[in-house]
Amino acid sequence: MTNQPVLATYPALREEVVQILQEGKERARQAVEREKVQTYWEVGRVLHTHLLAYRERANYREQVLARLAQDVGMSQRLLYQMLELYRAFPILHARAKLGRKSRSWC
Repeated sequence: MTNQPVLATYPALREEVVQILQEGKERARQAVEREKVQTYWEVGRVLHTHLLAYRERANYREQVLARLAQDVGMSQRLLYQMLELYRAFPILHARAKLGRKSRSWC
C-alpha cells in the first residue's frame, strides 16, 4: 500500500485547507486592526482628558506631545492623530467602557 494521497481528492483537500488558512489570517488581521483602533482611541481619550486639565497653559499641548512622543518612541504626528481620532468619535468612549467592564467579569 502506498503513502501517496488519493490524487482525485487531494486537490479539493488542499484547496479547503488553503481557504481555511486564508480565512484565519484575514480574521486575525481584522482583529489586530480593531485592537489597534481601540488602543489609539484610548490613547486619544487619555490625551484629550489630560490636555483639557491644562488648556490654560500656553503651548502645553505641543510641549507635552513632543516629550511624550520621544519618551514612548512614536511620532508626535501619530499622537496628534490619536487625539483627533478620539475628538472625532467621542461616542466610542461609552462603548469602550462597556467593553472593558464586560471583560472584567469573564
